[in-house]
Amino acid sequence: VKPNVMEDAYLFMGNSFKAMKLSEKAIFAYKQVLKTTNNIKAAEAKYGICEILFDQHKNVECEQHIMEMVQQKPSYDFWLAKAIILLGDNFVVAKDYFNAKHSLQSIIDNYSGPEVDNVIAIAQAKIEEILILEKQELDAEPEQEDMGIDFDEIDPSDEDLFEEEVIEENVNEKIDNE
Repeated sequence: VKPNVMEDAYLFMGNSFKAMKLSEKAIFAYKQVLKTTNNIKAAEAKYGICEILFDQHKNVECEQHIMEMVQQKPSYDFWLAKAIILLGDNFVVAKDYFNAKHSLQSIIDNYSGPEVDNVIAIAQAKIEEILILEKQELDAEPEQEDMGIDFDEIDPSDEDLFEEEVIEENVNEKIDNE
């Protein structure tokens, strides 16, 4: 059997198993693709593994695999862009909105590969979702109340703390000691 036929077969199996939620079988099939090639099919297989890990909430592993894709040579723009978008999703799960937006913005600013309009639209929509999440979290924070201090009812033993001469002496004393 020719290698490219095997690559196609394993990639098809991986995608099929992933669609059927048979994650372990999908990962096995994707790894077979990775063993036989480093072409665009390998990039798609690596991305498939990243998606499965993300869906399994294995965010650290997912990020590691995405970073491997970023360093992979040759890189394939479309699958790399999808992986970086997935990295943004990974950051959102960790509530690291800054890095999520940064990852997505890098796609908007730099991507010019296949399906450019679709890929950029996805990144933009995800940034908008992050902005909504940030606003919701900010709105959910309890409002800080102003605190007032009443200096009218000072304990007589503390009155000298508020006299200007004593304050000035304490400041001068600290300056002299430094």
